[in-house]
Amino acid sequence: MDDQRLIAYVEKNPDHFLSEIAKHFGLTLQAIFYALKRLKITRKKRLRFIRKGTRKQERNI
Repeated sequence: MDDQRLIAYVEKNPDHFLSEIAKHFGLTLQAIFYALKRLKITRKKRLRFIRKGTRKQERNI
């Protein structure tokens, strides 16, 4: 697997799931997971998803 191709793909498609990335490259989920980990590319949640969870908790209080 070419690391530069993976980096370019993730930068171009930051919202894709690991399964979508694996399908694109013809690899397994585990291979993509470990390649991203080795390259120190993390999959962060978007701020809007965090806000939704916070609002639900505030309503319950």
